[in-house]
Amino acid sequence: MPVLVVALEPSDFEQRLGVTFHDSFDNLDYLKVAVLQMPGGPRIAIIRHRGSPTPGADICLSEAVFDRNPAIVAQVLETLDVRGEDIVWSRGHGHEPMAAARTSV
Repeated sequence: MPVLVVALEPSDFEQRLGVTFHDSFDNLDYLKVAVLQMPGGPRIAIIRHRGSPTPGADICLSEAVFDRNPAIVAQVLETLDVRGEDIVWSRGHGHEPMAAARTSV
C-alpha cells in the first residue's frame, strides 16, 4: 500500500542509499522496484511505474503495519533520507485527492 509519493526517481535512491532496483511488473504497468528492510522495522518497497504521467516514486509498506502505527511514516522518511520538499503525497495527511490520481495510472 502506498504511504508516500515522493518527487524522487530510482536513480536518486540508488545514489543516496546505494540500493539496487529491479525490473518487474504489476497489474498497472512495468516498473522498477527496490525492497529494503528498515532497521528494527518492516520491509518497504520503492516503486516507479514506467508509464506514470508524473515524476516520482511510490513508497509502500504493509497496510497492517501502517494501520497499527501511522507514525511509521516518519521512520520511513528518515530511513530513505527523504526531505519534506520531496514529498508529493502522504497517506493520512490531508492529501488524499492525490491518491486517486496515482491509482488511475
